[in-house]
Amino acid sequence: MTESGATFADALREAQDLGYAEPDPTNDVEAWDAAYKLAILASLAFGAPVMPEQIWREASPRSHSETSCTPPNWAIGSSCWQSRAW
Repeated sequence: MTESGATFADALREAQDLGYAEPDPTNDVEAWDAAYKLAILASLAFGAPVMPEQIWREASPRSHSETSCTPPNWAIGSSCWQSRAW
């Protein structure tokens, strides 16, 4: 999107056409698909159940307007992450 100047809608449509995003892209756009996969891998790795709701995720560009820097509104690479004092 940055290089081509495409809108989010155009980029999403292209991802759907190429098979990267589902026809109903809700789980892709809201980052639930990645959370489901990470929950499975974490559960296997740690031998304890990890639920997708326990995984912090950054959703679609709509969440970028959020002012709260508390989960799930922050993620690695976001301005909230960069402003945290670790």
